[in-house]
Amino acid sequence: MATKGKNYEWHGKEYQAKIEKGMQRNMDRAAITLVSIVRNSFGDSGVTGTISGATRSQRAANRSKPGAPPHVDTGHLKANVAWMKDVARPLVRKVGTGVGNAKSVGYAMWLEFGTKRMAARPFLRPALKKHKTKLKREITRPIA
Repeated sequence: MATKGKNYEWHGKEYQAKIEKGMQRNMDRAAITLVSIVRNSFGDSGVTGTISGATRSQRAANRSKPGAPPHVDTGHLKANVAWMKDVARPLVRKVGTGVGNAKSVGYAMWLEFGTKRMAARPFLRPALKKHKTKLKREITRPIA
């Protein structure tokens, strides 16, 4: 409700709602951009067909190097990188596997952080770090 004064009208609540909606829209754009960046960072295994069609030696020869994003064999991990809004915190977006409608990919954490038998092949953190400026630009975009 607007408050009338001598020469002004107060539209604080309406303005605040408009700003919050615009900020949420900017966060959505940033999350969508990050998902796209992560999906495009995966390398190509060079093996035709799915993992089941490749021999063990073909898979071993085409592994990604430690520290580099993983190569695509079946596309399951790549397809399940998604984003979602945090219901409790309206300005928070979660990006990863197993968020939103995407299925959880159990080995995603092993690839991101490595194990005692395998070096990490991170794909989320490097994408975020490398494109921080672009994502900041999306988040701080002017609200119309």
